[in-house]
Amino acid sequence: MSYLQARINTTLLMISLIILTTITAHTQEQSNLPKLPDDVFARLGKGHINDMLYTVDGMRIVVATSLGIWIYDAQNFTEIYHLKIKQTHAQFLAISPDGNTLASTGTSGVIHLWDAHTGQHMHDFNIESDIHTITFSHDGKTLATLGTDYALRLWDTSNWQEKHKIENVIDLERRTISSFTVSQNNLLVATGVNDGRVYIVEPIHGSTKEMFGKHDSYVRDVIFGPEGDLLASASNKSIRIWDTETGEQKQVIQVAKSYKRIIFSPDGNLLASRANDGEIHLYDVKTGKLFRVLKGHNGSLHKIAFSPDLRTLTSAGIDGTIRIWDVFTGKQIHAFENHFGNFTSLAVSPDSKTIVSPNYYQTVCLWDVANAKIERILQREDRYWVFEIAFNPTGNIIAHATADNCIILWDRETGKQIRRLDGHQDHVLSVMFSPDGKLLVSGSEDKTIRIWDTETFKVKQVLDGHTEKVNCVSFNPDGTTIASASKDKTIRLWDVISGEMINTLVGHENEVTSIDFSPDGDKIASVALTSRIYLWDIGSGQIDKVIHVSGRKIASVLFHPQGKVVAIGCETGDVELIQVESEESLKKYSGHRNWVVEIVFATDGEKLVSRCDDGILYVWNVANLGH
Repeated sequence: MSYLQARINTTLLMISLIILTTITAHTQEQSNLPKLPDDVFARLGKGHINDMLYTVDGMRIVVATSLGIWIYDAQNFTEIYHLKIKQTHAQFLAISPDGNTLASTGTSGVIHLWDAHTGQHMHDFNIESDIHTITFSHDGKTLATLGTDYALRLWDTSNWQEKHKIENVIDLERRTISSFTVSQNNLLVATGVNDGRVYIVEPIHGSTKEMFGKHDSYVRDVIFGPEGDLLASASNKSIRIWDTETGEQKQVIQVAKSYKRIIFSPDGNLLASRANDGEIHLYDVKTGKLFRVLKGHNGSLHKIAFSPDLRTLTSAGIDGTIRIWDVFTGKQIHAFENHFGNFTSLAVSPDSKTIVSPNYYQTVCLWDVANAKIERILQREDRYWVFEIAFNPTGNIIAHATADNCIILWDRETGKQIRRLDGHQDHVLSVMFSPDGKLLVSGSEDKTIRIWDTETFKVKQVLDGHTEKVNCVSFNPDGTTIASASKDKTIRLWDVISGEMINTLVGHENEVTSIDFSPDGDKIASVALTSRIYLWDIGSGQIDKVIHVSGRKIASVLFHPQGKVVAIGCETGDVELIQVESEESLKKYSGHRNWVVEIVFATDGEKLVSRCDDGILYVWNVANLGH
């Protein structure tokens, strides 16, 4: 074999190895992409965003959500990993200075450690309280956590053992703390206070330094510069930059908008702030002048982060998008979509083509069921919790019940709020249109049920009788009877025309959380956070049957449109279909992590939508199981 041929063969072998390695790495990454549970048609949303950062090399974007941790390629904008966390959300993130270890916090003081390159889970440990913030020290030898108990805990990263704990780090004579952060350089703690003052605490020695001067209003955010020599603080009227050594004020930037959060660029020359309207303002730290405004988000922002090379900035908003911006041109480079979560209710349109789901920010999402994509986003004018949402029979009006003691009506076509119905004296927990759409019924924590005329928007009847809050209300199929379920452990039946109570169904030992009429109107199914499903005969008001579900408590129940099957949502995260007559379990759907608190069949009975206590929605294929 000639020398040239040998060189060619060697080169071909090296190329083959590179291709094989690339394919193997790609296959490993693909195996970590999110997999839907069996029988799931679609998952709606990727989870509410809690935190976000770039990896040290700037090649990836890490996003902590209510559904786990998503990792995106920052160069070609693809999903790489989805790191699932059992029984908890991913809340805060930190990455070690060498880029090898990703730390995430969950609820109840859990800290998860991951290999930042492969996404492999490495280790978990717990602390004694929930966590406010987490950071690695500049040398990577220490992981610092600041808990809700205001204790700073320092962990040795060589063995993940706690090496120091400082109690009451930011007590500050019991002043009300409005914001705080921990320095990566020397683990100093900075705090902003409601009276506008800013402090730096040296936790090891317990000394506290007050910055000279103060804000005119409470401090919304504080953040250390990359070298630890500067500290920035933001209020409704100004951003102030301080020298951390002397406490002197180096810069005051007067602002026209209120900023929720601020961050320094990696080189410390820029300061980014996120305004309540979704704009991102970039300021020159030395001059205090506005450098750039980034516009594109619809609504306020959860998080912003600079890339290590300062070329891009990433922002995450309540509009469900993660946007990547060119810092110097101000242009948007890419947007990841569908980062919605924390849904508080759901409803399926009469034609089964659309799902509506509000979350606890100011967004109501309309989803196209066929492709699991956002059809439309409605922007609410308030930030009150939405307890229940409903379509009218023609699907052109949407009503939702709120913690503002009212009902809001929307025009689906225009996306505009068309009416506010006031009258309840406490949170409105349930709302439903009558089968002909002429009436609307609502149940409230004020213990009453109200019947509204949908043409005049006036109250026709106020139904009194329950002694505790009314959790849910429902019309029977012909619209002549209303059933209401309450914390007082009863279900009451009411005549729609006269408003008189027809009957009281007594038998549950706990508060009744979910009820549903059978399609023929002869029965009601109910559950009360036990392992039993009660089926009531409407005519006699007596229990017709009790179906026992072993080992699981039930939060929600619903008849299939055919009436022969009931669906239940359980504390284990399961959705189960049960044949009413035989009491046989037909199918169990697993995928949620917590209580399944709401289930809705599509009108055609082909699909079932479920909502978990953590706000995640799944659309399940249930074709042919309702018969």
